[in-house]
Amino acid sequence: MAKLTFNIPDSEVNRLMDAWSEHYQTEVLDQDGSMIPNPQTKQQYARQQMRQMLSDRVRHYEAQTASGLDITDG
Repeated sequence: MAKLTFNIPDSEVNRLMDAWSEHYQTEVLDQDGSMIPNPQTKQQYARQQMRQMLSDRVRHYEAQTASGLDITDG
């Protein structure tokens, strides 16, 4: 499996994490409707957001470049 790696200066890591975890919540709703501590860390959430953005970009690109299917009456 290919791996995509970025080198981020240590002094910039917090900025990156803050930007990608903008909507992170320290507490989330449990199935019974009560608030519980978020089982996902801020860093895990940021990584998930980055992966999702990359995946969404590929889907968008493929939707824009996909060729249609010509169907005509016979």
